This record gives sequence, structure tokens and C-alpha cells, in this order.
Amino acid sequence: MAFEEGLRTLVLSNGSVAGLIGTRLYPNKLPQSPTYPAVVYERVGSSAVRRLGGGANRIRPRIRFHCWAETYGAAKNTAEALRDLLDGYRGAAGAFQIDDSTFETDIDDYDDDAKVHRVIIDFRLSHPES
Repeated sequence: MAFEEGLRTLVLSNGSVAGLIGTRLYPNKLPQSPTYPAVVYERVGSSAVRRLGGGANRIRPRIRFHCWAETYGAAKNTAEALRDLLDGYRGAAGAFQIDDSTFETDIDDYDDDAKVHRVIIDFRLSHPES
């Protein structure tokens, strides 16, 4: 199981987030004609945490969530629910154990073509190398 799949399981098992988006959490892109609010997640980078004498024993992916909604308030509420869940989170994410999760940044956006709001929120997580 990929780390992102475990993270998806974690997010959808949270009542606050699931209460806003249901199961509308998608890897990399929205489906055609989506129902809102919805969230897209993607890995936008990672780094290895090196130990003395050699290889990495931890991976630190940066995960970006795009919170889409028809209103700014709904997009912001979804981002805040994700932040409440993930900022400082330590625990299971599917088969992975998250050792640390840190909020990094958020960006507000509006898509003129689709007429929907988006809040982008990034986290840096740490988990053992598989």
C-alpha cells in the first residue's frame, strides 16, 4: 500500500472532514463534472532523513490538498478541517505510522472557468521508510 492510500484512509475516517466532503477525496485531479465540496491530494515532493553512517530511515513527503467548493466559506472550512486533523498528527495512516505532521502553507484561489473556490493547503509529514 502506498503512503498516499493510507493517508486517504486516515482523512476519510475523520468525521469532520468526511462530514464536509463525503468520499470526494481524489488523487491528483478532480473527476469530470465533480460534486463539491471535493478535495484533491498530491505528493509535491519528498526528502529523506539520513541517519549517521548511511541510508535514510525516514521519508518526509510534502502533501498538498486542493479544497474545492462552490463558496469560499465551504472551501475554507474544508481546509480548516484538514488542518485540525493533520497539523501535529502522530499515529496510523493505513499501514504507515506518521511520526510527525506539520502544516506548511495555505493559498486561496478562484477558478474563473469553473466558477469555484479553492484553498490549497500543504503539510510536511514524516514516516518510516518502507
